[in-house]
Amino acid sequence: MAKTLATGRRKALFTKTLATGRKRQNGTKTEKVLKHLIHVGPITTWEAILLYRATRLSGLIWELKNQGHNIVSQRVENDNGRGYHAEYTLMVPLRGRVSKNNA
Repeated sequence: MAKTLATGRRKALFTKTLATGRKRQNGTKTEKVLKHLIHVGPITTWEAILLYRATRLSGLIWELKNQGHNIVSQRVENDNGRGYHAEYTLMVPLRGRVSKNNA
């Protein structure tokens, strides 16, 4: 018998969610993308798909921005000259620089 919209879908009795105590997995796609931005550099959607099977890079970038990371996107023309794609870069503050106000 098919479930109707009124009855809805039922959750398994012993399913744990993050709210009920399920632990986060090690090496989530968001963490992998952040490590890529830190250690390798800019990333495009196609690279994220090939390397990390992350098909929605913009969503992962949005999560990282909400966590406080300063990530900028740049519009880059495709190699064939037809269309554009986004390239995301992590902006890291420069260390050891003295501003004119502090000098």
